Amino acid sequence: MKKQIYNFWGNKIPLRCFRREARASRFVINETNQNLWIPNKHLDDEGNIKLGENIDYVIVKARSQIKCSGLFSNNFFKPSVIIE
Repeated sequence: MKKQIYNFWGNKIPLRCFRREARASRFVINETNQNLWIPNKHLDDEGNIKLGENIDYVIVKARSQIKCSGLFSNNFFKPSVIIE
């Protein structure tokens, strides 16, 4: 299974796909036992995320799995706004 890196708000999330024939495919987050399910409409035939696909809503829904995988802190899901 090919490893992919998804860029979410400037942070990189390593994902490995386990392709399913169902409506969604399972991705392992950061080589841990935490899973993320991405609908197949966002994937190509080989299980890669299509170029330009916006799956941010999937990442936000899986915030507890991402925190458990040890990638990011609690502030990761709060976008930083810089006002000058």
